Amino acid sequence: VLASQLCWSDYLCSECGRGRGCGYAKNCAVRQSQGRYLCFFDADDVMEPERVRLQFECAEEHPGALVGCNIQRIPEGATKRYTDWVNKMNHEQLHIQQYREVTVIQPTWFISRRAFEEVGYFDEGYPNVPEDMVFFHQFLQHGGRLVKVPRCLLRYRYHDANASSKIHRKRLQELKVRHMEATILKEWKSFYIWGAGRDARNILLALRVENQKKVRGFVDIQGRKGEYMNCWTLVKVPYVTVADMQPQVPFVVAVVLDRYEGADDRIQELGLTEGRDYVRFC
Repeated sequence: VLASQLCWSDYLCSECGRGRGCGYAKNCAVRQSQGRYLCFFDADDVMEPERVRLQFECAEEHPGALVGCNIQRIPEGATKRYTDWVNKMNHEQLHIQQYREVTVIQPTWFISRRAFEEVGYFDEGYPNVPEDMVFFHQFLQHGGRLVKVPRCLLRYRYHDANASSKIHRKRLQELKVRHMEATILKEWKSFYIWGAGRDARNILLALRVENQKKVRGFVDIQGRKGEYMNCWTLVKVPYVTVADMQPQVPFVVAVVLDRYEGADDRIQELGLTEGRDYVRFC
């Protein structure tokens, strides 16, 4: 019974050709497959025997959701901070931290064919298009829900030649900014950017002009003074301290908090709620 609900394939799209990218290859596989559900993973990863059954049961319980799971890295210990972040998130955090990264990583995806097709397949641009991030953002903008089976059901292989490592960092930042603009920044009349370094400035530069004008300031806990001007749009943004911040004005965190001692505590002291009063970009 379970097998009849799933997309199975003995081989991968032999007539699709070579060198057209991951998005194109995955779309070929989906179009050639049958079944109500699609289960994705990379060819060099290893699924646990119970993965399909447990994710199928979760998908039946949460119709239309994008279902993930926890992972184990191969080799063990590779990208430890990233792996810990992926595995520690609960269902609520999968949504709250959507501006930081793809919170349900693509090799763990399990989704109904109907939900997948409603979003409109993967972006087939190649190269320099992270098709998983583009789909993930579109899925959320369509009102999609994220859930996961809180068990390690996939051994996810790390190597220097993986496709995601070839995507330029600035391209990823631009896509994340566009996603913020399409969602939470539409609701914010003004906001701060918590941080005063490269990532903070890159967020400002990637924003559309109307959103650049919403930025009240770069929050610098070191107390830097003065202002920064975008020479292309002539928008000026002052450097401010935490004490200068206006209450009820939300902010985007542009620093990796767990890399800097006391940075996360400083935000927690403000008594704010992540996802409502602030979001993490890094």
